[in-house]
Amino acid sequence: MLGALQAPPATPQQLYSGRRAPGTARCRAPRSCPARASASSDKDVWLLDYGAGNVRSVRNAIAHLGYMVRDVASPADIAQAPRLLFPGVGAFGTAMAVLKERGFVEPLKEYVQARVERVLLGAG
Repeated sequence: MLGALQAPPATPQQLYSGRRAPGTARCRAPRSCPARASASSDKDVWLLDYGAGNVRSVRNAIAHLGYMVRDVASPADIAQAPRLLFPGVGAFGTAMAVLKERGFVEPLKEYVQARVERVLLGAG
């Protein structure tokens, strides 16, 4: 499963200079990226940011690997995500309350139970 998030090849100069590979520029304002309006692509990783912890470093790591970070804005976004990242901080009760309040619990269950080849990565 984790192999789906392999980075595109980088030159030694890119590795040591902090520059990104061509076509992998980071969007400075992820919630307003033009990519949010388009259909999901092979380079998208959907991030379920429900307020549990600081996800800035997660966003930066995904972008550094050459993927576009897309935010899950509604329960319907979960179904279209080919790669879904579900971060956490270990506060299960609080996290479940927020997920229920925002209507994400059932779509997450359906995502996990679907017989479709997709990637779900939970980080906590």
